Amino acid sequence: MALSDLSLKWKLLIPILLLSFLGTTALVLVAHRSQQVLVAKGEYSLLEGHYRQFLHSLESMRMQASVLAWAVAKDPYVGELLASADRKGLLHHLSPLYETLHPRIGVTQIHFHKPAGVSFLRVHSPERYGDLLTESRKEILEVYESGQEASGLVKGATGYSMRALVPVDLAGARIGTLEIGLSLEASFLKEFKNKWACDITLYLPPREKRERASVLASTLEAPEPVNWESFQDLKASQWPVIMVPIPGKQDTSAALGPILGPLGDIAALVEIRLPRMPVLELMEQYLREMLIVELVGLLAAAILVWMVVQRFLKPIREIVKSATEIASGERVHIPPGGRNELGQLAKALRSMVGYLEASRERTRDYARNLEIEVKKRTKELRASEERYRNLLERLPLLVYQMKANRSLSFASSFATELLGLAPAQVLESPDGWDRFIFPEDLERVRSGFARAVSQGEPWIQEYRVRTPDGRDLLVREQAVPVKDEQGRGIGMEGILADITLQKRLQDMTLQAEELKTLGEISARLAHEIRNPLTSIGGLSRRILKELGEAHQARELAQAIVHEVQRLEAMLHMVLAYIQPVDVELSQGELDSILSNILQDLAPEFESRGMGLSWQIQEPVGSALLDPRAMRRALETLLRRPLFHMEGKGVLEVSLSQEQSRILLRLRYRAPSLGPDDLEHYFYPFLAQESPDPSLLELPVARTILYKHGALVRVSRGASPGEVLLEVSLPQAALAMNPVATQPT
Repeated sequence: MALSDLSLKWKLLIPILLLSFLGTTALVLVAHRSQQVLVAKGEYSLLEGHYRQFLHSLESMRMQASVLAWAVAKDPYVGELLASADRKGLLHHLSPLYETLHPRIGVTQIHFHKPAGVSFLRVHSPERYGDLLTESRKEILEVYESGQEASGLVKGATGYSMRALVPVDLAGARIGTLEIGLSLEASFLKEFKNKWACDITLYLPPREKRERASVLASTLEAPEPVNWESFQDLKASQWPVIMVPIPGKQDTSAALGPILGPLGDIAALVEIRLPRMPVLELMEQYLREMLIVELVGLLAAAILVWMVVQRFLKPIREIVKSATEIASGERVHIPPGGRNELGQLAKALRSMVGYLEASRERTRDYARNLEIEVKKRTKELRASEERYRNLLERLPLLVYQMKANRSLSFASSFATELLGLAPAQVLESPDGWDRFIFPEDLERVRSGFARAVSQGEPWIQEYRVRTPDGRDLLVREQAVPVKDEQGRGIGMEGILADITLQKRLQDMTLQAEELKTLGEISARLAHEIRNPLTSIGGLSRRILKELGEAHQARELAQAIVHEVQRLEAMLHMVLAYIQPVDVELSQGELDSILSNILQDLAPEFESRGMGLSWQIQEPVGSALLDPRAMRRALETLLRRPLFHMEGKGVLEVSLSQEQSRILLRLRYRAPSLGPDDLEHYFYPFLAQESPDPSLLELPVARTILYKHGALVRVSRGASPGEVLLEVSLPQAALAMNPVATQPT
């Protein structure tokens, strides 16, 4: 059963009881945790106090050793015996004192040293003397040299003890040092344990990283060694490490602290341990008592909440029964309630009955109005769709919907103007217009389209198509992906635009910039070459005149004159090209100008055994042109084939209108012209001595055409060796500004 299916009674009981349980449990846990924290703080303070008390006991022992050492060192008789090196006299004098103090206060040694740290007399072991102590007891030399006392826990030949080291002077002269030590044995630790109820362990500090601290004395039967890391922590902090409890031993807490030697270094470690079992048992008892109180409180709360819920739900059940009858359409009398929330609910139900009747009537009116509004919106939607369809059909773009296999599901009517096919014909093709794409572009288009569909990305591609009526177009296809409900690409929606004219305009602009640069270079070169060339030509001709017919250098002079004539012809072409050409544009008829030129040139073609045929479509429309300049340019273009056509070649000329532009085409066979000749068609630096003037006019002709806003292209024709020259001019209504594209 779902939680929403529970009755209101249980929905009230469960949260209240759960909150009660969580609240009381949280209080118990907080109280228990607070006890643990307070106990831990108490144990921490207790261990710290025991450590301080232990250090205080050691300090008392140190002061006791210091007083005894100074008392003996200040005895004049002791000084005289030490100064005279009377070992036996000194032993005889101090033996009674040692025998008295040893059992009473634990004096373990009375030791005299001569200068340089040499042992003079051990009262506790008189047979041992004369050994050098400075290697292990550097503080002996420091006390001797400074005259200051050094005391603390020290390891000697008899073991660790609390020692006081003082200088011995006689008549203002230092004669040696004296050391008195008090025993620091297990009896001292047991006395401290009995007094403070804790276990004490003394450790010797480890000397290496792999070594553990060894036990010096302890009140425990099996004390645990201290590792190197703990010693390093104590060495860094100079203060005890307190553990409440010890990790891994919840029933014990401990404090591990340093004991400093005479030179301030750590001479030993002391560990003080306290048992925690009494405290833990008491805390467990308190926890059990709190849990019992919690359970009793929860039981009492459950009974009380049950009674309150039962009384609260009784009027609600009556209201639910009345609401059910209202929903079934029965007329119900709801008695008035009190002033509480349930009474307000009964009053609201009575108001709701009346409101429902009024709502039913409003709903019927709304349904009638909605039906009228739907009809109105449907009519507006159809009108909007019609406007959208008309706009789509007028766009100069082929709008399409294409599947992943490049078959079309929709194509706009612009397909007829762009491809020369009706939209229905394009839709019937299984691969759209792929059959019109140039073979060298087809694989690139298909692979890019498939990748864009699979990756769900927008796609833009430019490629060439050849329409059924023979037009070569450069088109741009731009599309966005169409995805299914799972987000997978299933096709594309986009447009296909003819950018042939745009591309030609871009090429023409680039060519204009190149020509501008070339004109500047040519002007500079022509200026630099003309004067020297004129001098060379005049001098060479004068030399040729002065040489006789039989002179052996005459042939060389004639070669110089010949080469100068060639250079002068080339310079003439360059100068002709860089000369500024001005045109005055006005509306005129290109077909009439072309017809006149063709009729004038026909006899010349016939005299050379060549043919000239032309076809002019009427009407081709007017264009903005300069008649004189245009005639000069066209006549130059038409005379150029005379110098390249082989045998009885025929120059075919056509003039037609295509897409708001006037297109002039020249076709003729010239197998001798290679790719480089076609690329530099308008710059024929010929090898003959006196080239025809029309050839020298070719650069000027191209400049004139550019100033008329023309697009010029020279390429190979369909048949081998055929040359195709195309000139495209804008009609008068759409003529472009020639200044924007003309070369300098």
